[in-house]
Amino acid sequence: MSWTELVRAVSERAGVNQNTTRAVLVALVEVARERLASGDSVALRGLGTLERRWSKGRVVRGISDKRRMWIGGHFVPRFKPSTTLREALASDESWRSETHQRAWRLAETLIDDLDLYHKGLAPSGIASDLAPEAVEERCAEAFGSHWDQVSRTWHQSVGKEVDTHFLGLVARRRWA
Repeated sequence: MSWTELVRAVSERAGVNQNTTRAVLVALVEVARERLASGDSVALRGLGTLERRWSKGRVVRGISDKRRMWIGGHFVPRFKPSTTLREALASDESWRSETHQRAWRLAETLIDDLDLYHKGLAPSGIASDLAPEAVEERCAEAFGSHWDQVSRTWHQSVGKEVDTHFLGLVARRRWA
């Protein structure tokens, strides 16, 4: 998100004009910079905390002449995200459930069996970025009735509990 987009989004959310929003954001940045320079941390509720940390001096080698150089210690800015922000960015962890793990193992077993017994029918030209649904369609074309049996076994064993395309994901990983 660019500065202009940020100003526009914040002004719309707050219901104030963009000039006022821009002035407030500029003031926020200036105050944060001043407080960090003076050694304080800056807490932004719901977002996190800006703070400074000391980076020790160290010896490094120059890229061009390989000579040793000393880089003195200095403060570096650090951002510590809040729990709220971390939770908002956390991915869906439904994959950790026993049901999803069992479904994944079943998909791997079914694809392994196809690969073992019908390797010559395996689809070619599956790209690593192809959608799992498209991979399943290619497998259905390539394997025919064998794929129908795999798909039937999958749906009977897993049912509607898992709505992801594990068969397509495993097949893509195997034949891409």
